[in-house]
Amino acid sequence: MNRLSPDEYMREVVKTESNRFDEIGARMSRVKYIRLLHAAMGISTELTELFEALDKNQLDRVNFAEECGDIYYYIGLVCDEQELVIEDLFVEADQLSRHRNEYFLTKLRSKLIPKIMLKELTVLTTIHSGNILDIMKKTIFYGDQKFSSEKIESELVQIIAALNQMLAILGYEVERVLAINIEKLQMKRYKNKSFSSQEAINRDLVSERDSLEKIKD
Repeated sequence: MNRLSPDEYMREVVKTESNRFDEIGARMSRVKYIRLLHAAMGISTELTELFEALDKNQLDRVNFAEECGDIYYYIGLVCDEQELVIEDLFVEADQLSRHRNEYFLTKLRSKLIPKIMLKELTVLTTIHSGNILDIMKKTIFYGDQKFSSEKIESELVQIIAALNQMLAILGYEVERVLAINIEKLQMKRYKNKSFSSQEAINRDLVSERDSLEKIKD
């Protein structure tokens, strides 16, 4: 079997890179793709934070619910761009959840701790998040013309169902988490209720945490 050193491998890698940057830039200039890529990246990075929360010895339930809320935020951006009715996605997600509930009830009866159940759902959500990123990668960097709004919608339903189940395990209402997420962004982070690069980077985490604690109420 042939072997390559890391340096040799790197030199070979760039030979098949998608590097027609003028074409990529043209596709990236489309507002639709910019918004969807931002949302796909946002869902993925927030999932990383869910895993980090689960890795700690003591699960910070409020922080975990916050990260779930942030994922809903990026789902909202996709729905706005794709002109999807988010209520319809939640209805589909609820139907999907009912099919899965017997599995998780079995886990509960077997005394599997909630933290492990949360990790299973986070892994599931990561798979569907990766599928959305894959669609955007192929669309923007490969020039794939078969962009599928229906496929993105299907992946979102799977993500919403998993998030809803995670919050149910924690004992939080989805609607409450959605409200707290908006309060955090509009009342604590962005003083003018609109995006600011400076405020996005330099956050008052203490003030935001105070807002998040209301999830318990």
